[in-house]
Amino acid sequence: MRSLFETEGTSFGDFVATRRLALAHRMLSDPCNATSSIASIALATGFGDLSWFNVRFRRAYGMTPKDVRALARLR
Repeated sequence: MRSLFETEGTSFGDFVATRRLALAHRMLSDPCNATSSIASIALATGFGDLSWFNVRFRRAYGMTPKDVRALARLR
């Protein structure tokens, strides 16, 4: 399994984190989750450490989870 991810230039852990971040992004953008805290969304998507979630999220999307939520409210 590891060799499959290596040929793509990634790891299984990075693949899973990317999928979890995408889910968190969708949840933060969804008005149905407007009352859920960012921390609860991070936990629901498999991140046990809020600081690490914020770092990975910002690295992946170029903005904070709070920024994504604010943009969703403007739409």
